Amino acid sequence: MARPARLVALLAALTAAAAVLAAPAQAAAPRATTTPWLLVSDVHFDPFAGADAARVARLQAAPVRRWPSLLAGGAPSPWGQDTNATLLASSLRAMRRAAPDPPVVLIAGDLLAHDFQQTYEQLAPNASPADYRGFVGKTIAYLARAFGAAYPRAQFVVTLGNEDAYCGDYEVAPDSPFLLRAARAWRPLVNRRGRAPGFVRSFRHLGAYTARLPIPGLRAIAFDDVFWSTEYDDACGTPGADPAAGQAGWLRDAVADLRPGQRAWLVTHIPPGIDVYATLRGAGAPVPLLTSVGESAIERAIGGGRVPALVFGHLHMSTYRVHGSTPMLGLPSISPVFDNNPAFTTARVRGDGTIADFTVHALDLGGAEPAWRREYRFRDAYGLPAFDAASLRTLTQRLATDAAMRHAYERRYVSGGQDAIADGQYPAYACGAIALDPAAFTACLSAPSP
Repeated sequence: MARPARLVALLAALTAAAAVLAAPAQAAAPRATTTPWLLVSDVHFDPFAGADAARVARLQAAPVRRWPSLLAGGAPSPWGQDTNATLLASSLRAMRRAAPDPPVVLIAGDLLAHDFQQTYEQLAPNASPADYRGFVGKTIAYLARAFGAAYPRAQFVVTLGNEDAYCGDYEVAPDSPFLLRAARAWRPLVNRRGRAPGFVRSFRHLGAYTARLPIPGLRAIAFDDVFWSTEYDDACGTPGADPAAGQAGWLRDAVADLRPGQRAWLVTHIPPGIDVYATLRGAGAPVPLLTSVGESAIERAIGGGRVPALVFGHLHMSTYRVHGSTPMLGLPSISPVFDNNPAFTTARVRGDGTIADFTVHALDLGGAEPAWRREYRFRDAYGLPAFDAASLRTLTQRLATDAAMRHAYERRYVSGGQDAIADGQYPAYACGAIALDPAAFTACLSAPSP
């Protein structure tokens, strides 16, 4: 591990540089009152868990309203597997206990299980492509019905992830039937009280839309940034199309359309910056998560100081990133596929759209009788006033020198699950939180000792 003095020095240098680049603070709306929001990501629902060909055939033939009875039974998914129906039901019950009536429910992508198409084809070898698309559509509709039943009054903000497509992983196609079907499934939840009237029309093109949120002057700008992933392949799209450029233009226009005094949460799936896990496993240069087109688009969007928060998933872990004046909240996953505990987040949101505090709730799969519990509350865990850019830079420096706090963070990263960050790997994760550019990340790790 890097010596503490060295890491503190390089983090301080990056913090100072970021402070210079940060946008001036905007005039704030009243901050005293907070409202509870529910934040969820990476459900990765697996309707095939424990199923055989006969059950898949019954699911294929049945209307979605009958799926709960066909999927009932069994224990929640263990570490190393995606979310089965039992874990989904348990998660929704825990969410209702933690946040009985939130004004906003946010889902940051990856609704479908990993290897969804491969598993379907193994269990339904004689099915047609139309059968497969129908099964995917029913799975999306099942999730929308389940969340809608749990939260019949909430305003939903939903985006997609890299697993969410007919075509394959990282292969969502613009203007595809999948996007239209997903839009129709989620429309009743996203357009509650008419807050996202253009949802279907916009979402069916690039999986992106804007919505009014139940805080005056606050909007959601939700977009599918899988088009910017370094792993994206437009295998099922129109030859010659450039969905990455199209999404960048859409995001630019969505931010430009904010009226004076309005602010917006950015909601997406893949965070900007470095894939620290892949970088540590490799032997070469830092591995960026997004292309330069995507990185630039997000940096421009948050550069005007009108984005009080960016929320992302994809990493499956409870974490953060920060750029300029914008804090970025990384949501843990419901799926325990990467040996993390299933988890979700409740946030306290102020009247100006900033996050005053948040709490992570996790299912302790390692317990003799697994039960949901409060994993940690941000302000209590780290003694910081709010989840804002200044606090996150302070936190990064404290973690470099406070071994007990760092060890706790390393465990909280996986929501108390297995395979926490090794202490010797922490410097890379620290740099990944505040140095989003590959050159800055490399400089952060290789900065000379003072």
